[in-house]
Amino acid sequence: MIMMKRSLWMFALAAFALASCKKEETTSPSGSTSPSDPVSFRLETITLTGFDAMNGSGSYWDGGNGSNPADPFVKVYKENVLLFTSTVASSASNTGSYDMSAAASGALPIAYATGTKLEIELWDDDGDPNNNAPDYMGHVVIDDALTFFYGGDHASGFTDLQVTGTNGITFLLTGAFIY
Repeated sequence: MIMMKRSLWMFALAAFALASCKKEETTSPSGSTSPSDPVSFRLETITLTGFDAMNGSGSYWDGGNGSNPADPFVKVYKENVLLFTSTVASSASNTGSYDMSAAASGALPIAYATGTKLEIELWDDDGDPNNNAPDYMGHVVIDDALTFFYGGDHASGFTDLQVTGTNGITFLLTGAFIY
């Protein structure tokens, strides 16, 4: 009986000791457990896929009956600062597809952070044959480029995303997100 009382006592003492131990509480980490959103994106390529065959006056870009098509090139701006000018796509069809990523000045890629404005202007190189000055053909303006392109899906980037602008211009843009 003494042996039994001693065993119960030891058991009660062990139970009391375990119950009085402080258990460390575990908490889940604060904030989102998903990957973070990108801090910027890089505009990597520009492809021209369409523009109006005629200017706002109803004339073909290079005059005549349209047998001498436009010679488009692009200018790319970041916050109203010109950073890139493409080479010219000579005698381009208004329904053709032209890579405008080769540089005449500046270079792609160009990085855009949240709230940064992206503007792409399209110009006709030889413009009016009477004065041989470039003619403005139209533009695309995106006031917050990162927010416009990022879909919240933690993608690595986008490929051939179509954007349209004034005067029937259409571009396919490719870019990469920076996390």
